[in-house]
Amino acid sequence: MRWFETGKNGIIITVAQPIEWIQLQEMKDTIRIDKIVKYEPLLHVLFWAMVLLSPYVKYLGKEGGYPNTLLHELNALSFHIAFSYFIYFFILRTAIRGKSLLIIVVATALACAHEFFDSFFHGPDFQHYTWKRLVSHLISYTTFGVVFYALHISKQAYQKQRELLLLHEEHQVANLALLKAQVTPHFLFNTLNTIYRKVLEKDKESAHLLLMLSDNIRYFLKEGQKEQVSLREEINQIESFIKLQNRRWKDKIVVRFLKEGINDQVRVAPLLFIPFVENAFKYTSQLRGQGHKIEIAFLMDRTHLTFSCLNPFYEGDVSLEENNKSTGIGIQNVRRRLQLIYPDHYLETEEFKGEFIVTVKIPIC
Repeated sequence: MRWFETGKNGIIITVAQPIEWIQLQEMKDTIRIDKIVKYEPLLHVLFWAMVLLSPYVKYLGKEGGYPNTLLHELNALSFHIAFSYFIYFFILRTAIRGKSLLIIVVATALACAHEFFDSFFHGPDFQHYTWKRLVSHLISYTTFGVVFYALHISKQAYQKQRELLLLHEEHQVANLALLKAQVTPHFLFNTLNTIYRKVLEKDKESAHLLLMLSDNIRYFLKEGQKEQVSLREEINQIESFIKLQNRRWKDKIVVRFLKEGINDQVRVAPLLFIPFVENAFKYTSQLRGQGHKIEIAFLMDRTHLTFSCLNPFYEGDVSLEENNKSTGIGIQNVRRRLQLIYPDHYLETEEFKGEFIVTVKIPIC
């Protein structure tokens, strides 16, 4: 694998570096779990076949062999399978109340049915000891339930690991793409400064806009690569972007910006909110007339930061949400980053009477 680094005089050079052992091991683990998931149905069949045949293997070579018939074992196996997959496919994958009570009721009902059908495989002289056998059935169900619960938890853990590895890979690709695009950042900013000095001599307002654009680019290239930035810096950058857009659209777009309870000590992932603000200007600027309102708010309490953005759009167009999914690369990126960086986040989009509203709520440290 080759990496890009900035050498002397701002020249980009490539440096060959080996993949870290840990990362390579994670990739191997991911490939392994993908194969396990692919062949999971076959593994289930093999598991239950082993459960069915294990008593016969245990008594292999002993006088008389295993005393119970194959139909007797198939009867027991059917109840074990029923309870195991009740746990695996229903209890562990649905959000309902009273799960513990439901498990007890189902397990007891299956144990009673198990004992009833089991009685057909024994003669009249067989001593059933019903209550002991019921307890034995419940213990068996608990054992298989624990096995499939562990399987479910393991799959979730590997899936999370796979998502984190994918995010790491995407981050590396993004960094490489950024480095390729930068080429020589000093050249870019030196050029902007030269243009700024030239424009300043004739048009101070245009020069000011150029300076604001330069600051925006610098923030995206520098702060945007950090894991966290000051919330105050992030909001200041959004305000700078809004000022730049206000100069561009003048009276066509009116922005109402609100911020309450902002704490300078709070840090957040960078560039989480700017795509929504950019999107708001994009669709509002397509409307005819003047005085279209965009409302942006940052509200913070002791535990959460809430961001909201409202903008009008032409209802005759395709749904804004659907259009964002197909063309809004920045919005899709934000959704994925929120899922991975803030698993407990809240994100809602709504279209109502020609207005598009997005609300994001993330926990703060």
